[in-house]
Amino acid sequence: MDALRKLFSSKRFIAAVTAIAVLVLVDFLNVEEDLAVQITSKVMTLTLALIGSYTATDMVLAVKGKKKE
Repeated sequence: MDALRKLFSSKRFIAAVTAIAVLVLVDFLNVEEDLAVQITSKVMTLTLALIGSYTATDMVLAVKGKKKE
């Protein structure tokens, strides 16, 4: 149960799930093709940037010896 708690409190996991939800909604709502491509591109870019920044922050904290649990 602790593993699930950690997973659901993970910023990376929340960012990925939110991105998937947006992409599914875009497909489900039959958004116009050009707009869907723009939304998909921006959501993926934002998600990758968020996950990258969270990872970089965690790495800096780990190097400093202040790794968060």
